[in-house]
Amino acid sequence: MSQLSFSFPRKWILKKPDSFRELRRSGLRLREESIEIFYRPVAGDVFRLGFSTRKKLAGAVGRNRARRLMREVFRLHQHEIKRGLECLLVWHGPIRGVRYRTAEIEIMKLLRQGDLLK
Repeated sequence: MSQLSFSFPRKWILKKPDSFRELRRSGLRLREESIEIFYRPVAGDVFRLGFSTRKKLAGAVGRNRARRLMREVFRLHQHEIKRGLECLLVWHGPIRGVRYRTAEIEIMKLLRQGDLLK
């Protein structure tokens, strides 16, 4: 029996603004109260993610917290998500007082809606 790894490799992270723009323009979109996911299928066993927040959302601390919450949900649920995807998560709702569980429920709901779970 092999033990699952919950690491989050750097090669999974989308960082370039062009990648974000391309996903927004040509990707499929799912939206909930606080989070929006843009995604598109890609060839192979690739799995890449980008995390973004709106500038008017909060100060730097709030925006960083939102990105950390989204990244943690994906890290812990990575084995349930289909491969062959590029995703961009954008936090656009309020962050003050939001707990991990709230972010988890919203993201998992979006992933189910988009049929992005195994």
